[in-house]
Amino acid sequence: MNLSSRELDVLHWMAQGRSNAGIADMLDLSQETVGTYVKRIFAKLDVFDRTSAVMKGVMRGLVIASDPNVEAAAQQRRARSKRA
Repeated sequence: MNLSSRELDVLHWMAQGRSNAGIADMLDLSQETVGTYVKRIFAKLDVFDRTSAVMKGVMRGLVIASDPNVEAAAQQRRARSKRA
């Protein structure tokens, strides 16, 4: 059960309470693409809802539900990619 880098990004934003639309905006993806990532995360973690996915992610050390350093780094990546 290995999540891709992008799946980990999506799981991070799910842990922050973001909707698929919000995640799409944050990662500059379509909502459909985010939905696909969410489905893959559910399958890989063997869960059926967002709360369970986040809980399993936290328990396995894949995501920290609230980490300002991770959020700041993600915002810096977004800012750099928008400038490029």
